[in-house]
Amino acid sequence: ADYLIIRTRGGKFVARGTVKQNYDNLRLPIDVQLRSEGEGANKTVTLRMEQASADFNIESDGKPLEIIIDPGHKMLRISPELRVSSIARRGIEQMKEGNYAEAQSQFEAALKLDRSNSWVYYHLGLLFLEQRNYDLAKDNFQAALAGNLNPAWLQVWAEIRLGNAYDAQGDRARAVARYKRAESLGEDYDGAQEAVKKYQATPYDPRDSQTALIR
Repeated sequence: ADYLIIRTRGGKFVARGTVKQNYDNLRLPIDVQLRSEGEGANKTVTLRMEQASADFNIESDGKPLEIIIDPGHKMLRISPELRVSSIARRGIEQMKEGNYAEAQSQFEAALKLDRSNSWVYYHLGLLFLEQRNYDLAKDNFQAALAGNLNPAWLQVWAEIRLGNAYDAQGDRARAVARYKRAESLGEDYDGAQEAVKKYQATPYDPRDSQTALIR
């Protein structure tokens, strides 16, 4: 964490700073403790890490000694989730670089730790869609839809990409059915509904552009 200590006119102290986290797809609470001089002077606040960073502002009567992130070591107890995200992110980076075999290996390693992780299944589906392995792409998009659907935007985009895979195989009827499901969800994350309209009007063509939407 980056922080600074400010002394107020009233003689108190304030610790102001920012906690950053490097894991995408994680929305975790984290405790921040200000340890100060004096009996029982330690103060702890809980931050909601909804984004890549969160700010804190802790006031103290005693002279501050240090800021402790996660004083109760709660992060250690959720380390499997962190590990899954870290492994999957390595897969995404390999996918960006065109190292498809290594990307697949990383995604599959992540799924061994969490078989319900829709986010990992979705990206594995994108990997197979990019390689035009449409049957495996469909399997993984369907697995994403059957998983934990965290974050929520996965549902609409898994439906869209499942429709893309059907389109690529020439199965227009099933593709349109998937686009209609995506439309009915109403979710518009990252232009989802615009994509739905596009593919309802014109079948997905893998030759048009690179498929993978890395998130």
